[in-house]
Amino acid sequence: MVEQLLFGLDELYELQAQVGSVATLFPDTDTATVVLVFGVVMAVLFFCYGFMTGGVPRLIAASFFGLEFMFEGHHIVKTIVRGTYFPGAVTAIAFVFVGALVLAAARREFQGEEKAHVIATLA
Repeated sequence: MVEQLLFGLDELYELQAQVGSVATLFPDTDTATVVLVFGVVMAVLFFCYGFMTGGVPRLIAASFFGLEFMFEGHHIVKTIVRGTYFPGAVTAIAFVFVGALVLAAARREFQGEEKAHVIATLA
């Protein structure tokens, strides 16, 4: 966010267009705002619950955030395609790296849970 505040808010306009197209599905923009905020809050609470409970919900939450971090690579792609700097490209490098680490950790944990389940089944 700091990088975009310093160098340009290009992504803001894309997000406004996306939210605007969803908002047209509702009778008024206030209803759309409430529904969208509700959806985001519920998703965050679901992921918090997933991290706290462990097991498959934890893997879902970690995988979601790992993928979300990796999707920030679109800033790098836009910089390459445009041939000029696109705001967010520098921090996107770190986000993609951290996302790959989170996904690798989730994969290791999932494999560990699979092994534990097989051992418990055989016992």
